[in-house]
Amino acid sequence: MESLTRFLISSMPYLLAAFGTLQVIPPLIRLYLIRSGTKRLKLFLYCIAFAALSFRIIARCKIRTNDGIVLTGSLRTNPLVKSVYLTGCYEPTLVEYLKRELTPGDRFLDIGANSGHFSLIAAKLGTDVISLEASPANCRLFAQNVAANALGSRISLIHAAAGNEDGKIELQENRFNGMWSTTSPRSCWHFWPLARKIIVPAVKVDDVLKPEDVEKIRFVKIDVEGAELTVLHGLRSLLRAGRPDLEFCLEVSPSWLTRDQCKEIFSILSADGFEAYTLVNQEVDFPPYDIGRPQRCSTIPERQVDILFSRTDLTAIPSAVA
Repeated sequence: MESLTRFLISSMPYLLAAFGTLQVIPPLIRLYLIRSGTKRLKLFLYCIAFAALSFRIIARCKIRTNDGIVLTGSLRTNPLVKSVYLTGCYEPTLVEYLKRELTPGDRFLDIGANSGHFSLIAAKLGTDVISLEASPANCRLFAQNVAANALGSRISLIHAAAGNEDGKIELQENRFNGMWSTTSPRSCWHFWPLARKIIVPAVKVDDVLKPEDVEKIRFVKIDVEGAELTVLHGLRSLLRAGRPDLEFCLEVSPSWLTRDQCKEIFSILSADGFEAYTLVNQEVDFPPYDIGRPQRCSTIPERQVDILFSRTDLTAIPSAVA
């Protein structure tokens, strides 16, 4: 016991030096990531800084995206907040697409809104937003973010899981942050140790949309970690009566969805005239952003990817560098 105590005492300066180094590494790397340099090197340094942030002493913070959106959260545990802190953006391709497609007077339906990143971007563009989020932890962050950006007049948050009927449903909520929370029973094996089971309200989305919402909704983002098919079954009225230029963006992942479920998603949207397009939308990227045009998707994805569903030929949209 005495030898262990002596070892700890003698090691203390080295441990404190190592811990102090972990505090200064992320800010230094952050300075490099916003400057010119090869993306491969930036990604390597990003991974180092991302891991080092897990040891951050002061974790709670407010950060600002490249578009001026203020986000609150933990730099220790929240991947979205970490990414924005280090790069200034999260999923820049989808952000740029929304900025190009949404105009004042449109409405944006954000299903699986998380802590409000995309809802806030849409609201800042002058779009009215209807957001649904099941995780209580995410809803608390969402409310803080809306207040921090003074966009409460444009955003309506519904604390409920989107489904095909009203009622209650079991949610597996991430214990450390609201990301990757799911109502899908087919969750990834590595998710279970991080989750706690809670009961949350469930709503059929068609039932919460007013007739004027259906007429004005221009874009629907669905990111619900495996429950995408159930959400679509609750959107039948919007699919039938929505405006001609209505578009959907779904995160499709074989880790969450079976092949048959993916086929049914494509079948439902195809029956209402929607064509599928792959949107190469990396969660992490560095300026300058190469925003490629969506590519027609003719097969079921073999890996996680964002799929745009549109009645318009999206391959005609020019690519851009932002």
